Order: sequence, then structure tokens, then C-alpha cells
Amino acid sequence: MHHRLFSALALTVACSGTTRGDSGDPDTGTADQQSAYPYCEDSPTPLGWDEATPDGTIPSEVLDGVEGTLTGEFTYASGATTGIELTVTRTGEPAWVESEAVYPTGPGSYIDIGIECFDYLRVPVDVSLSLEDGGFDEQWSQETSMWSGSGYYTVAPGSFGISATLDTTALNGSYTVTEVTTTDYDYLEIVISGGVADGASAGSISLQGQRSLGEVVSFGSVAEVGTWTAAAATP
Repeated sequence: MHHRLFSALALTVACSGTTRGDSGDPDTGTADQQSAYPYCEDSPTPLGWDEATPDGTIPSEVLDGVEGTLTGEFTYASGATTGIELTVTRTGEPAWVESEAVYPTGPGSYIDIGIECFDYLRVPVDVSLSLEDGGFDEQWSQETSMWSGSGYYTVAPGSFGISATLDTTALNGSYTVTEVTTTDYDYLEIVISGGVADGASAGSISLQGQRSLGEVVSFGSVAEVGTWTAAAATP
């Protein structure tokens, strides 16, 4: 199970770090130099949840062992524990996305590099995470992608990455930042990261922020809030 959870997490990081879609006007050579880079242009086609993609994947099967409610234990960095409930629900409609490389053709200089674009299945869900002690009671929408023909981006059905970045000043739960001095940072965010596979989940909640020291600006993870493990109820 750990391998599948890791795969789901790796997928989330890979997708969130990939620039996709229209990144500028390739015919002008201007627009803040964004056209200086080739990019992948995506063309989505909506699918039914039980409709097969061209590579044979069924969107609803991606959520096998993922969709539903899991319960378990959340352990704060301080060692205190409380119950956790995590729910994943399908929403909207999945889509098959055809992705094609676009290279600059207009005037001006551009970086002459080759890129590979892969078609992929996009699966949207709603996620809720709540703690028994009321510390967190958060909901968000996200999607994951199953990439066709791209080995390390591909994740098997039944695995799903959980990922959200939330403003610490707009949380629904009672959590307040105590791990660091808030005035030391320009801003702070809560990062929820984990995976669900085969009816089980593991993940963490952490703080990330931006800090300015003179002309030096740093950004990154600053503290761990806690970790969780959860599983579906046994029939």
C-alpha cells in the first residue's frame, strides 16, 4: 500500500509543478517573453464517469478504493492525538485531454528546446477533512490526472493524491498558528498532502510561508502541524 500511496503523491507533485495550457501568444514574440518557451496546449473532451478513454481507462474505476469516508487518528507534532475523518466524493465531469506541443513562430528570440506532451485523463473530486477536536474542518475541490504513455506520471486506478494549500486566516476549524511567530513571515499557508489507496490513507498537514530578511526573500516549509492515518470502516 505504501508504494501506491507514494505513487499518488508523486503524481500530485508532478502535475502541480507542470506548466500546462496557453502560456503566451506564440505569434507575437512579446507578452512578457512568455512566448519564448514552447508549451503544451490542452484540448479537453468531457467524458461520462463510465465512459472509456481512448487508452481504455474508465474514470469511475480511478476512484475504486478512494471514494467514500475514511476515519482514523491525527497526531499533532506535539504528540497529542485526535480523530480524523476524510471524505472523497466525485464531482463535475471527468475529461480526456489531448495535449499538443506548440512552438513559437513569431518574431523575437525563443528557447530552442523540444518538449513532450502526453494525453491524459482528468478526474475531479471534492475532499473534506475534519478533526474530532475541531482543529480542522476543511473542504476543497481538486483533480488528479492519469497520463497516457508517460511512465513516471502514470498512477494506477485506486490511488489518489490528496493536496490542498489553504490560507491560515481563512480556515473553518479552530486551529491557530503556534508553531512559529506569525509576525516573522509575510504570509503563512496550511499545506495538506497525502494519498488514498485501497481504502486507506496517510498524510500530513504542515505550514509553509514566505519570509523577508532585507533583500533576501525565502519561501518553503516552516513547521509540521501533524500527520494522519485512516482507513475505511470494516463491513
